[in-house]
Parts: sequence; C-alpha cells; structure tokens
Amino acid sequence: MTFRTSSNYPLFTARSEVRITDRTRPGNPVVAVLPTSPNATVTWPMPADGSGAYAYSLRVYDARGRYDETEALPLDRTDRDLGAAAMTGPVTAAGEGESRIARR
Repeated sequence: MTFRTSSNYPLFTARSEVRITDRTRPGNPVVAVLPTSPNATVTWPMPADGSGAYAYSLRVYDARGRYDETEALPLDRTDRDLGAAAMTGPVTAAGEGESRIARR
C-alpha cells in the first residue's frame, strides 16, 4: 500500500507521518507510524492476517511540536478483484486538492 502525502505548507513542516490505526480494537490503537516527507510517498505492507479493518491519517508537525492531522479514512483489506483503474489521463490522488484537516 503506497500513500501519497500532500501539503500546501511544506516549508512550515518539520516532520510528517502517516498513522495507521486498527478500527476493530477498542480505542482504535495505532498499529504503525510511517515517517514521511511533505509531498512524498511512503509504503506500508498491510498484514495478511488480523482484522483487515484499518484507518489512516496524515499528521504534520512544526518545529515546536504542534501538529495538524487529517481525518482518519477507512482502509480495508479485501479478497475481491476490484479491477484495474483506467490510466488514460492525468492521475489524481484520492483527496488531491481537498482539505481533510481534522485537528489544528
């Protein structure tokens, strides 16, 4: 699974991370923290076992440790064939150009 980060204020970002949580466990505990850079990609190998019901969010920190975080979006493992995406035009990442800030 590859995540693409997007930020309109990378110069103010000291560090960033994609956070993966388990939606089936009480409190939705964090199961992975993937360090990344603004406007970059990071890869996470989804476990083949376990619940398969996760969520992900992007958290960015400034130099003083304050952070913004996007809303958590669902990420589910499936054994269904979802087919290939049509790649005939410009590729736009999910959520590209949208604000999903949940915490400032």
